[in-house]
Amino acid sequence: MNNFSSDDIFLYLMGLGAIVLIFLALRSIVLWYYKIDKIVQNQTNIEIVLKDILNELQKSNKKDSRYFDTE
Repeated sequence: MNNFSSDDIFLYLMGLGAIVLIFLALRSIVLWYYKIDKIVQNQTNIEIVLKDILNELQKSNKKDSRYFDTE
């Protein structure tokens, strides 16, 4: 019923590939502009520091553990 030629399929795939490339380029520009990659990196560093602080607090204060059970 559908009469698609190989040229039609090729043009469709080329158009789809172009849309994907444009999306990836625009995505990287948006991430760079809003500094999202740096925000994620900073949050990861903050999480590491907070875990280190929690571990030190657990070592030094064993009697009050109400805040330490949620890891």
